[in-house]
Amino acid sequence: DMDPVSFQPTTMPDYDLVNVKWTYTAADQLSFNARIANLFNRQYQSVAGYGTAEFSVYAGLTKVF
Repeated sequence: DMDPVSFQPTTMPDYDLVNVKWTYTAADQLSFNARIANLFNRQYQSVAGYGTAEFSVYAGLTKVF
């Protein structure tokens, strides 16, 4: 990657990221789902100079007609 300030090649540090996804089917046409992104709220960059999402929770309901 390139450093966004000096424009010199740089190596990004390693990181561990834990994401969790869960789906529960309540009936043939109804399901609940949830997702946790960045479970341990790690600070990381996959590309130099670009931020990434902190701990986030998403939930939804799916109904098939």
